[in-house]
Amino acid sequence: METDLTKYTRINVRELKDGKMIKSKFAVREKSLPRKYSKGYFFEILLGDESGEIKAKYWGGNDKERVMEIYNSFETGDVIEVIGLVSFYQDRLEIGINEGHIIRKCKEIEYEISDFLPKTKKMWKRCLTN
Repeated sequence: METDLTKYTRINVRELKDGKMIKSKFAVREKSLPRKYSKGYFFEILLGDESGEIKAKYWGGNDKERVMEIYNSFETGDVIEVIGLVSFYQDRLEIGINEGHIIRKCKEIEYEISDFLPKTKKMWKRCLTN
């Protein structure tokens, strides 16, 4: 799998396809606290760009401190880069980010904020009510 972060091509939410490994940047719309599952700890984040939103799940191991460190490395409103696998779950696409894949907070010089602002009234309404 390609993990060289200098070779970056942004993929819009609307372009994501089932079964595709992606490396892209998204705005963090929401995030939920880590929870226990059978193989460790996971957390969910709602990611978005100008074309839409998608749920992502980070699947960590049993090292709760490490999962919390990753969880605390970004906030709602930040732009992050992720490497993960797009798949269908409960009739919707989502991004699975396994332990060892990347969630990285981006610096402001690494992106254009307009790429992550909603383009429709419906999306603006959702952002304003959260």
